[in-house]
Amino acid sequence: MKPAKEIPRISPVDKISFYSKFVSKNKPVIIEGLADDWPAMKKWNMNFFAENYSKVEPVTIAVKDGKCDVTIEKGVQVSFTAIEKTINKIIEGNVQNGYAIATTDDVFPADLKNDYPVPAYCADGSYLRTRIFIGAEGTTTWLHQDLFENLYTMVKGKKRIILFDPWDTVYPQSRFSKLPNHARPDAENIDYEKFPRMKNAQPYIVDLKAGETLYLPSLWWHHLKNIEESIAVSFWWAYGWKLPVVWAAAQYKKIRQI
Repeated sequence: MKPAKEIPRISPVDKISFYSKFVSKNKPVIIEGLADDWPAMKKWNMNFFAENYSKVEPVTIAVKDGKCDVTIEKGVQVSFTAIEKTINKIIEGNVQNGYAIATTDDVFPADLKNDYPVPAYCADGSYLRTRIFIGAEGTTTWLHQDLFENLYTMVKGKKRIILFDPWDTVYPQSRFSKLPNHARPDAENIDYEKFPRMKNAQPYIVDLKAGETLYLPSLWWHHLKNIEESIAVSFWWAYGWKLPVVWAAAQYKKIRQI
C-alpha cells in the first residue's frame, strides 16, 4: 500500500460547518472533545455492563483467532446472548474463542441513553440508529463499508481503524454474495500476490482513543482492530442521495418479515 495519510483533527464546530466541510464532501475527520460531557466517559467499563445489564441479550458475534466470525458462505454469524455469558471472556481478553458485542442500543433499558446524548450533527438525521460495541483487546472486524453516515466515538480503550475511500481498489466481495459490503484482503497483512492492485491503495490510519469521535463517511471502507479492551458508540444516519436507497431497503425488510 501507499504510505498512510493522516485524517484531520478538529474541535467541535457548528452543524452547518460540519456538513459543508465534511459530510457534503464525503471526507473523514476526527473530532476531539465531542463526548467530553457524556456520563458514559466516567461510568462505563466492562464491570459496569456486567453488574447492571447481565441479563440483557445484545447482538453478539463469535470471535475466532481474533477475527469476528464472518464467512462468505454464511455471512456474519450472530446470536442474542446474555451479557453474563460473554463479558468474562471479553474481560479475560479471549480472542481465540471469545465474543464481541455489536448491538443496537434499544436492547438495553431506555435510561442507558442518558449516558451518551446524541450529537447535534445527527440528532435529526433520517433513519438514525445507535450501536454499542464492546470487545477484547485484539478483536478485529474485517474490511467493509456501510451505506450510512457514521459518528464513531470511543468511550473506553483504543482502536486502530484503517480506511480507504469508496473508489479505492480493495477487491470487494461479489455484490451477490452474503457479504456484499465486505472486501477480501486483510488490511493489516495484505497478500499482494492475490491482490496486486492493493499496492496502489491509499490507506488512512487512525488510532482512535477514548474521548475521540471519527466521522466515518458513507461507503468508506474500514477495518477495525482493538488495540486495547474497548467500548464504542456509533451513530448511523442516512443523508443525501442514499435516502431513497435506505427507504427501499427498509421496505424490502418489512416485506420479508410478513
